[in-house]
Amino acid sequence: MNWNVLLQQLVNGLSLGGVYALMAVGFGLIFNVLKFSNFSHGAVVTLTAYFGFWVSRYVLSSFVPTLLATAVVGGFIAVGIERLIFRPIRRRGYPVTMLIVNSITAAMLVQQFFAVTLGSDYYTYPEFIRETAIHLGSITVSKIYLLMLGISAAVLIGLSYVIRRTKIGIAIRAASTDISWGSTWTS
Repeated sequence: MNWNVLLQQLVNGLSLGGVYALMAVGFGLIFNVLKFSNFSHGAVVTLTAYFGFWVSRYVLSSFVPTLLATAVVGGFIAVGIERLIFRPIRRRGYPVTMLIVNSITAAMLVQQFFAVTLGSDYYTYPEFIRETAIHLGSITVSKIYLLMLGISAAVLIGLSYVIRRTKIGIAIRAASTDISWGSTWTS
C-alpha cells in the first residue's frame, strides 16, 4: 500500500467533503427553519461563485478581500431571493408546494442564464497562491485543498457557535422547533 497516495487522497477527500458539508448544512438549516426544500440554494452558491470570479478577475487581486466581498454579496443574494420569491408566498398563505416550485424555478432560471450567457466554457479563478503544493518529504499536498479544508472547518465551527451561543442562533433553533410555523400552510 502506498501511504503517500493514501494521505494525499485523505486530505483531498476531507477538503472536498468540507465543501459538501457546508452545502448540506445550508440545506438542512433552510429545511428545518422554513419547512421546505429550497432548491434555489445551489443557485445562490452559483451566483456567489460567479460574483467572486468577476471580483477576483476585474476588481480585487487579493484572496482575503475577494473572499469577504463574495461572502457578503452571497448573503445579500440569499436575502434578496427570500424577500422577492418566498416571503410573498408565505405572507399570502399559499401551500408549501408553491415554495418548492418557486425554488426549483429560481434554480433553473439561474442555471439557464449562465448556460445562455457563458455557455459550457470552464472559467478559473486567478491564481491567488503562487506555489500550489506543500512538499513534506515524499508527500505532496495541495495548498488549495488545505485552504478549502481550513475555510470549511472555520465556517462550520463559526456557524456552530452562532447556532448555539447567540440570540440569532436561539431564534433559529426556536423557529426550527415551532410546530405552528408550518401548520398554517396546506399542502
